[in-house]
Amino acid sequence: MTALALGLLIGAAGVVGRATAIEPGTTVDQSNVDQVKDLLPPEVYAHFKKGEYANKLFDFPNSRWSWDDGFAEATKWNAEHLVLDEHKSPIDKDTKKRPDYIRGLPFPDIREDDPEAGYKALWNLDYAYYTGGNSHNLTLLNWVSRSGVDRASVQDVFFLYYEGQPRQYSPPKNPQNVLFQFLAVSVTPNDLQGTAALGYRFKDPTKRDLSWAYVPALRRVRAISPANRSDGFLGSDQSQDDGFFFDGKPEDFDWKIVGHKEGLRFVDPDSIAGKSERKPLSGGGWRSIFSNNDRTIGYMVKDWKGVPWAPAAAGLAKRKFWVLEGVPKDRYYLPEIDFTPEEVSALLIAALAPGEEDAAEAGVRKLVAGVGASALGTISARPVTVASGSPPPIVFPPTSRSGSTPSCSIAHIVPVRPQPDCTSSST
Repeated sequence: MTALALGLLIGAAGVVGRATAIEPGTTVDQSNVDQVKDLLPPEVYAHFKKGEYANKLFDFPNSRWSWDDGFAEATKWNAEHLVLDEHKSPIDKDTKKRPDYIRGLPFPDIREDDPEAGYKALWNLDYAYYTGGNSHNLTLLNWVSRSGVDRASVQDVFFLYYEGQPRQYSPPKNPQNVLFQFLAVSVTPNDLQGTAALGYRFKDPTKRDLSWAYVPALRRVRAISPANRSDGFLGSDQSQDDGFFFDGKPEDFDWKIVGHKEGLRFVDPDSIAGKSERKPLSGGGWRSIFSNNDRTIGYMVKDWKGVPWAPAAAGLAKRKFWVLEGVPKDRYYLPEIDFTPEEVSALLIAALAPGEEDAAEAGVRKLVAGVGASALGTISARPVTVASGSPPPIVFPPTSRSGSTPSCSIAHIVPVRPQPDCTSSST
């Protein structure tokens, strides 16, 4: 069974100690990274050691983070009332039911010796993110190799949250008991345009996520197994569950704490310095304009010496982390299944060929069950040569986000929300 390792940021902050001889304002690079080796994941340390990453150290005090009004009060109420049920879902210890609406951190007081600490840390991560509220984002997804950007796609993405944010901004009715809804539609390039993914997550811990995909080449909407959230999105190395560190349903995994340590994380120094700009939109919400959009990733920077996907504009800040290990309960999550290009082509041909409906249905079901969104995303990106039965294989390089969020606004069906005190671009 495949296990996930996950580091979750918690509230403590501080500068790197003097024992490391590196202070805020110093650039961590190949020459001095050994002094902070224990504060970096091995894979990230290796990039610095090879001279592929170089980032300045910043102080990120808790005072630079500001929650919505009522967040602290909600967190205090949660500490006094919320516990986990047998499914590891938050409930009121008095009523034995999930509260109608949860805001704030569900479990602000976590003990490392608590056997349920892993679940509680993950619920805190989720609700800390949900408080950001509904959003409409034009997101640039780049496929980056050592030679630069090999492929790019603009995604029109909507999130609608039924909990976590101030209640007046959530939909007033929730008959399906939904936690959040998600929609992503490919805008560019032309061969992916119109490809869409729709997802629902429910508050009911026993109800799995519902996901659907529309692929223009198939001309049909198909239900997708929630296990496929671990597959690469549109053939990239980024999955839906990568999300904000991790976006899987907590109850679908067995979680435990395996560490509690200080570490360095990437941050957006421009946002910490208050340089991000927010403009109110007439239809509600605001547009976030970041000053680092032209230098976020290495390939954007003139004469950059590191790898093209390096987070060039990011800073490093010392924070405290919970380190979790999660084992999926669904054995098809992160499966070791390998389809050859010939098998993928044969399944696509079966799905598109005229004839009995059940043959096409069976082909698509096998394709979705085996390779999910990763293969579906590559279907329209390469030709299918029926004569040979085997299209040329395409190797998709690692994915990197641009860090830009050109458009961020509240859906028009909900009230206008005040501007946040602190925002951050994705790095």
